[in-house]
Amino acid sequence: MKAAEGWGVKRFDEFGTIFSGSTLSTSIPSFWNGDIVWVTPNDLSKLKTPYLNDSHKRITKKGLNGCSANLLPAGSIVMSSRAPIGYVALPTIEFCTNQGCKTIKLKSAYHPEFTYYNVLFNIDKVKNLGEGTTFAEIPKSALSTVELSFPKSKHQQAKIAEILSTVDRAIEQTESLIAKQQRIKTGLMQDLLTRGIDENGNLRSEETHEFKDSPLGRILVEWEVEQIGRIASMQRGHDITEEQLLGGPYPVLTGKVRVTPLFDKQEEVV
Repeated sequence: MKAAEGWGVKRFDEFGTIFSGSTLSTSIPSFWNGDIVWVTPNDLSKLKTPYLNDSHKRITKKGLNGCSANLLPAGSIVMSSRAPIGYVALPTIEFCTNQGCKTIKLKSAYHPEFTYYNVLFNIDKVKNLGEGTTFAEIPKSALSTVELSFPKSKHQQAKIAEILSTVDRAIEQTESLIAKQQRIKTGLMQDLLTRGIDENGNLRSEETHEFKDSPLGRILVEWEVEQIGRIASMQRGHDITEEQLLGGPYPVLTGKVRVTPLFDKQEEVV
């Protein structure tokens, strides 16, 4: 692997120390419900940002002493190494992990955020290590051979990480705004499709218009409830063989079609 000028190539075991997680008996109550964060692949799979600050389950000091897990510092890189491989996070607190995770405790020359993005960008290299096995899992010995390129200057690492973090924050804010607007739209649809609007474009209400009870709830007195089968005809689609998918001009909708207001792209043509 070649590196750009001012950069170097390092293996996982060169830019940090790799730790495996551990199993912990669930039959001993005193091991559980403590203050120590216990990270699993399931925790990593639910993250919406790079940062991990809690876990679904926590263990006690007795639980930590009762297994081979290590208490690791914030700023390490944790990833799922089995079932499934490839989730990556940057813990902001001390933590330990179960056997489904590997953790890289970084050396001081490596910036945590930069290393997180670097690992994430190269995660396919990690995933490929688990191919060809019945139950995909990456041993520490295999993970240690993966190479990544790093700027030799930690200051440059930090500048790159700041750019990527800024983009991540913008994405998070945009997604939050989209989710908020979706909630507003859902509420608006509920009002429009049950109350309607008057001639001035205002929502009708029971204070200004007459409503009645219906199987769907209160609706305008002049509205009716109809079954779909009475206002539209329904037809089952046809089975299409692979041989019939000849790249012709006719679009074919499948059960995988994405639900959008307008459909302008098909996956298959015949």
